[in-house]
Amino acid sequence: MGAIGGMGLSLISTGIGAFGAYQNAAASNRAASYNASVNERNAQYAEARAGQAATRGAFDLSLLRVDNKRALSSLAQGFVNSGVEASSGSALNLLAEQHGMNIRGEQVQQYNTDMEVYGHRMEAENYRAAAAMARSSRTNPWLAGFTSLLGGFSQTYNQYSQYRMLTGASYSGSRNSCYL
Repeated sequence: MGAIGGMGLSLISTGIGAFGAYQNAAASNRAASYNASVNERNAQYAEARAGQAATRGAFDLSLLRVDNKRALSSLAQGFVNSGVEASSGSALNLLAEQHGMNIRGEQVQQYNTDMEVYGHRMEAENYRAAAAMARSSRTNPWLAGFTSLLGGFSQTYNQYSQYRMLTGASYSGSRNSCYL
């Protein structure tokens, strides 16, 4: 099979390589699209969890406020039942301190809810960023195939040029007369 046959095989190999590059880019694009859709779905789930956390936190805060009012009322009622004057002195200080602790407890509950909601929202943003990265990693399969063809043709032309140099083949200048 001589050098010309080898160049023919090189051209065939180039065509197969270009088709493979096209198929690889197309498969990669399908995988990137799938990953983007999975990440978008995960972002939606994270946003839903953030909403659930906010609702649950608001409900828990309302229950805590009811419990705090009940505890404060129970303390005041205990003073009244014991005959202690709750409008002044140490009894009033105790009620004020209890009320302050109740407010701090409510603030902690609200802070914890806010942090949980924030965490879920950041998770959603991270999923959206991953989806955007997956979408941006897609490649044009035609460009991949063409680039492969171009590289293969360049190598084949180099082989042909070397063959011409070794055999002393030259062009006579006429378009239809090439002596090899």
